[in-house]
Amino acid sequence: MQEVARGRKRNAEEALFKCFTLLRSRNLLTTGAILQAKANEFAEHFEEQSFVCSNGWQDRFKKRRNIRSGKFVSENSSVCSSDINHWMEDVWPDIIGNYDEKNIFNADETGLFLNLTPNHTLKFQVRKCVGGRLSNYG
Repeated sequence: MQEVARGRKRNAEEALFKCFTLLRSRNLLTTGAILQAKANEFAEHFEEQSFVCSNGWQDRFKKRRNIRSGKFVSENSSVCSSDINHWMEDVWPDIIGNYDEKNIFNADETGLFLNLTPNHTLKFQVRKCVGGRLSNYG
């Protein structure tokens, strides 16, 4: 029974790592809170009732997978157009469905928006390779 539980934990961790790799490959912002929510979601999917993604577990996961926090610079890369299309066609209509058009405002250049936007993301740790070139895992 204990081997089955360990296998489920490994499944949840592998699923989390694949999800993280996918998010990073699409240049999507990935925070500790996102990682924690996904870890708990995968644990539930793999029926690991005793698992809770604590800060300690998350720190150990990041260390095992060479993940660290880094400054997020939005100008460095763009989001995949398929992600934008999915958001605009599937997600956004559900969000605005309960509001009149006159009650929807663009606030992306306000101080409130600026202060709410995370300025760090989780990413793979950069390491030196033979010949002095940098390698970025993922």
